[in-house]
Amino acid sequence: MKRFFDRPDTHWRNLSGALHVYALPDANSYLVKEARETASWLNGAVELAVQPVDYLHMTIQRLDLYREEIPAEIWDELTNHLAMSVADIESFDVEYAPATVRAGAIEAVSDENPSWKGLVDAVRESFCNVGLKHALVDPPFGPHYTVAYCVQDTDAQRDDELCQLLVDAPATSMRVSSVDLVAVDQSPEEGVFRFSSLMHWLLRGA
Repeated sequence: MKRFFDRPDTHWRNLSGALHVYALPDANSYLVKEARETASWLNGAVELAVQPVDYLHMTIQRLDLYREEIPAEIWDELTNHLAMSVADIESFDVEYAPATVRAGAIEAVSDENPSWKGLVDAVRESFCNVGLKHALVDPPFGPHYTVAYCVQDTDAQRDDELCQLLVDAPATSMRVSSVDLVAVDQSPEEGVFRFSSLMHWLLRGA
């Protein structure tokens, strides 16, 4: 693995308050319980920064944008667009493969999900419709969540050792029934992303 926080997309203009759109698991869900157990197997791995389960999330869209940069009238228009867009999308499930070593993190990844793609497209369109297309960065590579970020480069042997720690990691799933617009604080030293929800909307059928 390579250190996650050396990636160009972690070099934000301001490490505090970046706007993202997330899908969040229910605090009492199977996913959270399994992610907590999986993370416990990685304790002591100095190359990793385990993500606190309170901040477990799936990224729908990251933005090069901060709340204070959005005028009040645009904010109202944006949040109305997002509310209407996600209300038209039916709740759906994401099925993840077991968490494993990937390029810069321990992640659990799902195959391509048409419902997920529809949600990502709807969120991106909402920002475009209110004149904020310039703030969009690339969409995520697919539905996934992160158990731990790499904070020190590892070699192939160490990656194999970490994979052995994860040999019993289960396949997991998450019901996507809501969307949150969040403000994210990045802490490269700790290897953690923390966030607070600014707006919360339910999908259809939730």
